[in-house]
Amino acid sequence: MQLISYLDKCFDDDYVYSLLHRYVAEWFRRKYASFTLPQKCAIPLIKAGYNVLISSPTGTGKTLAVFLGIIDELLRLGEKSELKDQIYAVYVSPLRALNNDMRRNLLQPLQEIKNIAK
Repeated sequence: MQLISYLDKCFDDDYVYSLLHRYVAEWFRRKYASFTLPQKCAIPLIKAGYNVLISSPTGTGKTLAVFLGIIDELLRLGEKSELKDQIYAVYVSPLRALNNDMRRNLLQPLQEIKNIAK
């Protein structure tokens, strides 16, 4: 049984958009010109339920790729009234400063997506 596999191709923007909830897709289109390579590779796999490790330089959208998949799933569960009061994701960071950045960088998209949904 193979425990680790490597991705040999990525997906195009249209395909990635087709996987995302309409509010998440709309938010992303308003904020960014296109998905980065790590996002094109990771988002479809995350949406498919795979555990994904992304190795890419700083500033290439790794964190956003992960959180888009999580936000997307939470929106879908909420629309079906299946969102429970429980933990859905755990983010582990080696530095407090990174945790603070993550909080700030997550709250803004959440608020902006909420505004689109209104």
